[in-house]
Amino acid sequence: MEQSAGGLRRELHRNWARPAPTGQLAGQPRHGIHVVRQFLRDTQSEDRTAETGVGKTQQSQETVNFRLNERAFADKYVKGKAPEIRFGMIVAYLAKGDQTKEITIGDIKGAWGRMTSILKSFNDKYPTVAKTKGYVDSPRKSVYVLSSEWKELFREYDEV
Repeated sequence: MEQSAGGLRRELHRNWARPAPTGQLAGQPRHGIHVVRQFLRDTQSEDRTAETGVGKTQQSQETVNFRLNERAFADKYVKGKAPEIRFGMIVAYLAKGDQTKEITIGDIKGAWGRMTSILKSFNDKYPTVAKTKGYVDSPRKSVYVLSSEWKELFREYDEV
């Protein structure tokens, strides 16, 4: 015999309100309804984990793809990030992840200028803030290289 949600709720309330039989503590459910509720909570959280991936211990299997063209790379990885992170990511793209490759500010501004619809306009303070945060280094004026911490820019991806 099926019960409606309201009928089930009333039955649970009736069982909760009855006095506890001998051997049970007062205030505890009569028929172990706390076990049922815990089971339902556990089942729902497992379903949510399976659907959304929240709570899983494995990280994303996606890696950063430096072979994409500039606009595709910017749209996929850079869009919506803070300006200093965008700057570091563009340097990483132009260097293809190579920490020894030197990228001039002219190259960076040129790439940025081709993507203003995605990145918005360039500001000369972005390199300074990116250096302060440790994403890039500047061996000499107007030249940038990736720092040892540049992979933090892509921390949501498994490997770079």
